[in-house]
Amino acid sequence: MSTAGLHLNDAALALAIAGELNSVRPSIIYADPADARRFGTDAMATARRTPRAVSADHWSLLGTASPASPAMALTLARAELRGRLAEANVDREAAVQVAVPPALPVAALAPLLGALRADGITVGGFHDAASLTVAALGLQRSTLVVQLGQQHVAAARVVVESGEARTRALAVRRGSGAAALQQAWLQLASEAMVLRTRFDPLHDATSEQQLFDLLPQAWASATATGSATIELPAAGEPRKISLAAEQFAHRAQSIYRDLLAALQEVRPVGAVDVLLDRALLELPGLRAKLDELRGCRVLTMSPGVAARAASLQQTMAAADGSVTLQRGHALWSTPLESPLELPRSDGTIAAQSPTHLLWEGRVVSLPRGRPIEVGREVDSAGVQVGEGVAGVSRLHCSLQRDERGVTLQDHSRYGTWLNDQRVVGRVNVLAGDRMRLGDPGIEFGFVAVGEADGPSQG
Repeated sequence: MSTAGLHLNDAALALAIAGELNSVRPSIIYADPADARRFGTDAMATARRTPRAVSADHWSLLGTASPASPAMALTLARAELRGRLAEANVDREAAVQVAVPPALPVAALAPLLGALRADGITVGGFHDAASLTVAALGLQRSTLVVQLGQQHVAAARVVVESGEARTRALAVRRGSGAAALQQAWLQLASEAMVLRTRFDPLHDATSEQQLFDLLPQAWASATATGSATIELPAAGEPRKISLAAEQFAHRAQSIYRDLLAALQEVRPVGAVDVLLDRALLELPGLRAKLDELRGCRVLTMSPGVAARAASLQQTMAAADGSVTLQRGHALWSTPLESPLELPRSDGTIAAQSPTHLLWEGRVVSLPRGRPIEVGREVDSAGVQVGEGVAGVSRLHCSLQRDERGVTLQDHSRYGTWLNDQRVVGRVNVLAGDRMRLGDPGIEFGFVAVGEADGPSQG
């Protein structure tokens, strides 16, 4: 009997069966419970023509304090899941494994579980989607997992310790997301059409829906070729406009800023990976915005990875029928797929691991295999800082270079700073980073000379 996996990301709700992706579609459904069997493409086709007839925010309303919203939201979420499972011919006796996105409140899981069981659907387990994804891809170091929801953007920091991936920090910015992007770009296209054709598509429900339907192809074309042409059908002369990728990117700046703010909130000191769905790269200007995360390696994965990974999990329901949320996941020995490293928007690769340390005009090699100590009293192979410098310990910090790159570990009482952020424990270092010891401080630089290691993989 095949197991189904669901990833409850409302901007790209994914269903997989036995490791194979079945569907990925935005979560939208008719708002009338009597008509809630109509969802996905059918509901999207009338989202702008009759906006009150459909719901695209029922997932975001689950777990809210509003007295009326959660009950209706639960009814719609339940109807949508029931419809999608039926559409995919999922056996009612099959266990459904659910990947829970960062922004879905844990408080929403119990009523959701009860609602699904009332429909005869067996829930085999709930899984933290971010840690499950990192584990399934076999990633080895701190990873910031990006999520773009309908009504929010979110970032989760997943760490890997003792072979297990676990989410350690989470940031959610509500009010941004896929719906806000669509609205901003709908307004952009409408304004351009008014200026060039004197026709306002937003003053006519049918033309507004037509424009809304054309937008996804338009922004993907703008990202791929630099511009996009949008043409609305008309009895007379066609209403046609052209929009540049820069125009789309400019209108998206507030949403992108919220996404970067979420990433910066959970980002640790040093080099980390940023992981996102490859489909998000169709959004104009997003890749260039990610370049602002200096020292981060951007990795992309195919759509629906969390759902595929969930569909391969074992049932975790207890004997009493309770189902817990599994927050940590062991790294898979055989990854589900290999993430692709994304070049920067200027075509270059992310910063390399350093090979040398710069200090007071001297160049100190960072050899593989043995640590380099830095402080007032270190061995002959280390970097000895002179006496009289305030805030520098006898053994202040150490640098270790291996096949995964270079790591910096703080040993002092006074603190070590990397790029003006205090180091806690052990962090990755990249060429171009700056290290500071003491107060007012001694500054060191890191460079890659000759055959460098490439981006740190650890």
